[in-house]
Amino acid sequence: NVHALEGALVRVLAFASLTEQPLSPDLVNRVLGSLYSDASGEAPSYSGTPTLQQIQAAVVAQFGVTPADLCSRRRNRPVVYARQAAMYLARELTPHSLATIAQSFGGRDHTTVLHAHRKVHHALSTDTPLHTKLTELQHKLTSHPSSLPTNGSPPFAC
Repeated sequence: NVHALEGALVRVLAFASLTEQPLSPDLVNRVLGSLYSDASGEAPSYSGTPTLQQIQAAVVAQFGVTPADLCSRRRNRPVVYARQAAMYLARELTPHSLATIAQSFGGRDHTTVLHAHRKVHHALSTDTPLHTKLTELQHKLTSHPSSLPTNGSPPFAC
């Protein structure tokens, strides 16, 4: 599937860029290891992938907004900034479709997620505080799963 291959390549390149790590087989295995099935043909395991609720909870804590803000229609700068960052991380760190991500943020449209992803991706090259926050969040979400909310009890729901 060409689309899946392209998505995998983009995921690896984005992770390498965000964490400022050189491309290596180890990096590829860490980023894609949980997304693809083994030779036995079993379905992929997403156990190492943060949930959308975990990403939202981490962004709420990092950006100082409320869970309701992420799902609301509010458009003031701090809320939009946090919501777009959360959508960017959801797109980068999870296998979910744009529509699924959009629904988890208060029933938005998939194009909202695309816009947020593009906007944050472009901002990362010039906005050092944003780059620092997202690097910390990505590290926390991928390296310290025990410190995140559990899948069984999401901190909130939109």
